[in-house]
Amino acid sequence: MKQRLMIARAILNKPSLLFLDEPTSSLDPGTSQEIHKLLRELNSEGTTIFLTTHNMDEADKLLSIHSKELNLEEIFLKLTGRSL
Repeated sequence: MKQRLMIARAILNKPSLLFLDEPTSSLDPGTSQEIHKLLRELNSEGTTIFLTTHNMDEADKLLSIHSKELNLEEIFLKLTGRSL
């Protein structure tokens, strides 16, 4: 219950950037699948998600690598409105 509440609080304001640390730890498999579905939906709507997990099956299911190069200065500018 506590874990689900923390995820709900994290997405309540529809963030453009979301950091999650072990979001499905100690959750039952059905709830974990619902969390995975929610994370995919958020990502498809434009939310960038940084997720840490020790569960490699979970990482494989959720991993999304984009082939374009990352421009860190551009990302910083978008997130903060300031240049480096």
